[in-house]
Formats: sequence, C-alpha cells, structure tokens
Amino acid sequence: MAAGNGAKALIDTPGKSSGFNLVGAIGNGADARVISGSTNLVLAAGDKATASADGLVNLAAAFGSNSKATAIGNLNKALVIGSNSSADAEGGVKSASAGIGLKNIGGNTAITIGNNSHSTAGTVPPAGGVTNNLSDNLKFAIALGNNKTVHNP
Repeated sequence: MAAGNGAKALIDTPGKSSGFNLVGAIGNGADARVISGSTNLVLAAGDKATASADGLVNLAAAFGSNSKATAIGNLNKALVIGSNSSADAEGGVKSASAGIGLKNIGGNTAITIGNNSHSTAGTVPPAGGVTNNLSDNLKFAIALGNNKTVHNP
C-alpha cells in the first residue's frame, strides 16, 4: 500500500521473495520496501520516511519525516519514531537455504524515539549472507530523546 505524492511500497526482487511480506508507505515521498526474503513487515509513515527489510522475519518501521529504519538478516527489528532519525538492526542469515543455527540466529533490535537520534544493533551480514559469530546475535540498542546516538555492534 502506498498513499501520498511519490510514495512507494515495493518488493524489489519478486523472484527472490517467497511471500508473506507486508509493505506500506504513507506520506509524501515515503518509501517502504522488501529487498528480498519472506515474512517481513515494513512500514514508512511521514514525509520522506524510508523503511526496508532484507531477509527472513524482520520488522522495519519508520514514523516521522526523514526517518529511516532498516532490518537486514533474520529476526531483526528496527523501529524509529521521530524526525531525521534512524534505527538499524542487522545480523543473522538472509536466506533459509543458508541454514539457520545458533551462530546466525540474528534477533537484533534497534529502537530510536526522538528527533535527530540514531541506534544500531548488530552487524551487517557478510557477502555470503551469514553471520558466523554467536556474539553477533541478540543485540539491543535504544536511543531515547533528541540528539542521541547508540551503537551495539
């Protein structure tokens, strides 16, 4: 679903996505997309808000003008509420064919509530799409308030 001037709600690579994805963009220039994968929920609400997911069972939600939420990998959650803010949660596998195990479960959570604030949890999966370190999983980062930055790589 897309509502607003120039709003986009996309599944970028339908051949690589298995389905069960829900994508919504509300606001002028809002952009919500699933890059690949399945069972992802992606919402962008606000002028020029962006949200994206790539992988399996991710949540990316951005509420506020110029806000950005990204969830890449497996079982990751990124939530941002506020203008000019971001939340990034990354880790785990991006494809069930890579094999899901304890070392690559993902499950990272980044939450940002406030303006001009940023949170990052986990690390970007490498080119092969698999995080192989147990310590890269189940990370949590929360930035509360204006002008806050939190990283938990």
